[in-house]
Amino acid sequence: VVTSLGEVEQGNKFDTVIVNGLPVHNTEEVDLKLEHLVETYLKPGGIMYVFGEGPLINVEHNENGPGEQVFDEILGLLNSVKSLFGVHPEKPPTASFLHRTISRLGLNVVTSTTFPTPYTFDDVTSYLEEAVEWIDEMDTTQQRVSQEMKRSYYQLCSDLLYRVEDLKEEGYEEVYTGGYEYMIAAQLPNNNSDDDGGEE
Repeated sequence: VVTSLGEVEQGNKFDTVIVNGLPVHNTEEVDLKLEHLVETYLKPGGIMYVFGEGPLINVEHNENGPGEQVFDEILGLLNSVKSLFGVHPEKPPTASFLHRTISRLGLNVVTSTTFPTPYTFDDVTSYLEEAVEWIDEMDTTQQRVSQEMKRSYYQLCSDLLYRVEDLKEEGYEEVYTGGYEYMIAAQLPNNNSDDDGGEE
């Protein structure tokens, strides 16, 4: 069993390749990463397992209760603040995108499973706390950040925290935003290669 690509001898291929974590900003990078792993490390007849987390908010998710609305607003606030520092929101690939990409690379998808990931209100509040930490770092001496803007951001955080606390008092325990974890298993067709392999 090899746990790091740095340990792999050139030309050595494996019966099993496990991928945990993919680029989150560029789908083209995901394409290239998977293509490289398949062509370089996966033995014909071998199976690739891909694990990861899908987007936090799934646009195909239809539920839009009060908890989901608050989470959406908190995430929007956090991304807005971070954008002032040049930090762009992560956009992990969806399971359906990975399924299509893996199939395009010539693998046969054996199973593709998603697991919903509900968030407790402590999880939701942690995003709000992160937003406050970014706001604390705002430099109001810069032309694009004024004291009034900073105060407005703090006020939004305060208002959202009150809404979270109200929902907790009303008995809400979890928020499901449509986010999920996924596991995809796919096999590379066997071309009757006799090369020896192992596991990565």
